[in-house]
Amino acid sequence: MGLFNTCRQEMKKLIWLFAVMISIGFGMAIAGHWDDWKEEVALHDGRALLVERSLYLEFKLICGDGGSPSTFCNVPTTHKISFKHPDTREEIYWKGDFSPVALEIIGRVPYLVAVGTGVPVAMGVYPVCNGIPYLYYRYNQGAARWELLKESAIPKSLARANMAYSYERENKGRLLSRAEIARYNQDQEGRLLSWFVVNTPKNFHEWTFYGKWDFADSQRRMYKGKDVCKDIKPLPDPEMEE
Repeated sequence: MGLFNTCRQEMKKLIWLFAVMISIGFGMAIAGHWDDWKEEVALHDGRALLVERSLYLEFKLICGDGGSPSTFCNVPTTHKISFKHPDTREEIYWKGDFSPVALEIIGRVPYLVAVGTGVPVAMGVYPVCNGIPYLYYRYNQGAARWELLKESAIPKSLARANMAYSYERENKGRLLSRAEIARYNQDQEGRLLSWFVVNTPKNFHEWTFYGKWDFADSQRRMYKGKDVCKDIKPLPDPEMEE
């Protein structure tokens, strides 16, 4: 009898410990987590820039679209990048909801292009710029902040994605080469619910995404926000170098 009670107590302890471990794991999943990796970003002048990237994955009980919902999944919500300016050695950071796909240094000034993902943009959660889900930034070195650009202020050489649009979990902690980035981007171009194209568009006419007219129609019917580019204060034109 004494042995039975001892075994019973030990079993209760094991069950309690298992329940605590499950609770901790579930709690961590709900809280979400950051995945980090690095990329070798090829600049238009032939140089390469080492960029550190982070993606916050938020736990969702239900995700996906109405046609094929999923349960218990991690949804990417926030992107962060950091890099050292190749000329000034300044450490520069960016954080946002859009996925960064192009980074350039033009006339010693950093420029960034970020693109939204299909479902959030179509549902009006995020803003659009010039009617497309692409945001263009220039880094104001004096103020140490990123500023949105109007189409007229976008350099011509800021024309092609050189950062990975998609994230694969097996790349966590890795350094992606420029060849891997190019391959990932080529594979992602034109996928369903992916507004991404390799040649970064500056307006609706340049956007080669096959479903852009459906996107435009959904914006007219569903989008409740505003085109953020229409409210940007004019900035001096940058050097339009190739």
